[in-house]
Amino acid sequence: MDVADTGSRKLVFGLIVLCLGLLAFIPPAFAAGNDIDQALLWTDKGNGYFVNGRYEDALGAYEKALESDSHYSIAWFKAGTANFMLRRYADALKDFEQATTLNPEYFEAWLETGNTLQAMGRSREALQAYDRALNANPNSEEAFYQKGMACLALGENQVAFTAFDQASRLDSGDARAWGGRGTALYRMGKYQEAVESLDRALALDPGLQGAGELRNQAREKAESGGRTAVTFPYPALLAGLSLAFLLFGKKR
Repeated sequence: MDVADTGSRKLVFGLIVLCLGLLAFIPPAFAAGNDIDQALLWTDKGNGYFVNGRYEDALGAYEKALESDSHYSIAWFKAGTANFMLRRYADALKDFEQATTLNPEYFEAWLETGNTLQAMGRSREALQAYDRALNANPNSEEAFYQKGMACLALGENQVAFTAFDQASRLDSGDARAWGGRGTALYRMGKYQEAVESLDRALALDPGLQGAGELRNQAREKAESGGRTAVTFPYPALLAGLSLAFLLFGKKR
């Protein structure tokens, strides 16, 4: 065997080794792509269940998506929304935390973190989550509105007014924002301004729970210089304003 023949054999052997190495590398790459595709498919399936009110089935589909790709932040967020609708708030909170850990600027996940904390009565933490949401999206009317609700729960009426006022500027057609604004003004003793804000809310939504009664009481207070003793319908109005906690995706 001459030197040339030996060299040829070595070259062929080297190419075989190289090809085997490439074959060993290619399957994981294809598998990773397949995992992502499966995660997308399961998420889409979960969305179909979710919009039809089948939250348990939706949650199961989102969990399947996460089995395929545990780094898919959207699937974590979707799982959180399903758990929220099932009133499993602690589980929802964990899901939203995973989503925001993977994507710290995930606006929707921060917003729903706040809504979940608010539903759990943890308004101070909810306020922090709404601020994170606003950092990600400074022009969200919904985030300002929900921040105002958290501030009302904490008795921080001036901050609540500022949040509701900004919400009403971003969406002048949202009766809830005008109702919240009027509530904050009432609590601050600014009765005539409260009347005007609540009139605006009722013009947009005549059925806004508690708004009519509060408007009438604010008017009595304004006309009597604030001396009229009335029973304030906070629970009724705040219940009406808080329905957004159960309406995912209504506004962003």
